[in-house]
Amino acid sequence: MLILNPRIMTFKFTVPDMQPSEGVQKIAGFSRGHHHTDSVRIGINRSEDTSTCRLFLYTYLNGKQISKYICEVQVGEVCHVTLKMSRYEYYCIVNETAQGFTFPSRRTLPIGYTLGAYAEEDYTRVRVPFEVDVKNVIVV
Repeated sequence: MLILNPRIMTFKFTVPDMQPSEGVQKIAGFSRGHHHTDSVRIGINRSEDTSTCRLFLYTYLNGKQISKYICEVQVGEVCHVTLKMSRYEYYCIVNETAQGFTFPSRRTLPIGYTLGAYAEEDYTRVRVPFEVDVKNVIVV
């Protein structure tokens, strides 16, 4: 969905019973311009068949992926998320746990779009099925 001057996205999601993955798989996010130039996202991975998954704040800046660990969550857990993007900071809050990036001030485009769930097989560019129950999405 195309959005004008996005700054904050809030939503909730249920942690999926996903396949183990070393890569960070996208749950949701938004961009200001092209999604591989300026975007903020929350992602997830799982190292083995346990009920524990790890959440990450990640972004693409000029085509380079940068990520930070947020917290561990359990399959089936409902997470409440706030993503924020400003001229110098990207951050994410998940159930009161926060993580962020600070960058030198820069200009981004005034339009963007929402980003939905997406997963790839590790070490390939092959898309794999990945469904996440994301609800109550608000972007301002």
